[in-house]
Amino acid sequence: MNSLYQFQQNFCPKVEYFMRADEDTVLDVSRFQYWLKKEFNKISKKYDDTVIFGYLYPKNIVLRDPNDRWYVPYETYPNSYYPDYVQGPCYLLPSKAVKAILEEAKKHLHITVDDAFYTGIITNAAGIKVFNGRKYFALKNPLNELNPENQWDRECDENGVPLLFSIVDEDGEIENLSGGYMEGLKKLKGLKDSCQNSNKFY
Repeated sequence: MNSLYQFQQNFCPKVEYFMRADEDTVLDVSRFQYWLKKEFNKISKKYDDTVIFGYLYPKNIVLRDPNDRWYVPYETYPNSYYPDYVQGPCYLLPSKAVKAILEEAKKHLHITVDDAFYTGIITNAAGIKVFNGRKYFALKNPLNELNPENQWDRECDENGVPLLFSIVDEDGEIENLSGGYMEGLKKLKGLKDSCQNSNKFY
């Protein structure tokens, strides 16, 4: 993540926003641009472009088992919980916030849980606002028919535009299927059809 942030600052310093997305993330670009103009720009300006948008993880516990993949020793990070942070499949932040993160990160011991480190510990120390965008950024795929428990936060605004614009593969329903990414994008774009008669559907 540090390398990606540095790349953006060195080679694309004039772009207004930086979006980080995993390779198995499906993004409806036109819907994202709609919400960028309608909501995110206003929020970003309110906080002087020192804000980060994504799927919020509040008070996630720090794992202390040395055999765990996400183990963090006390001497590296002594607190029992991480500050609120956003999860990695897809999140958005202004270029100004990227610069602030890089500067603040120089003052801290690095931990292997990169989301918690950069979008939690570092953003908190740098005074960057963490915005809960769960209705826009999905951590799991709420369109996954194999797991109906994920059918959450699929709301529409007064113009019939769904809030959700980002989904991520969960059980291989996107990555492992022929044409899975196109099918995922088709389903994501198809949410607008459910908004015609109701601002919220189940």
